[in-house]
Amino acid sequence: MSVQSINPSTGETLQTFEETSPAELDHVLDEAVAAYQDWRRRPYAERAGRMRQVASWRSRWASP
Repeated sequence: MSVQSINPSTGETLQTFEETSPAELDHVLDEAVAAYQDWRRRPYAERAGRMRQVASWRSRWASP
């Protein structure tokens, strides 16, 4: 079974997604937990620096 993302104002199908198996979902969630555990062990200064870098990149991409 697939799931469709539909634009409500036009009815256009934007994208179709295949169902994720339980094993695939478990794998994705395990990876997310591992990434979070790694992130939370990093010093605050390192995390803050990375967040500022992402904010800088984002502001450049958003500018015309």
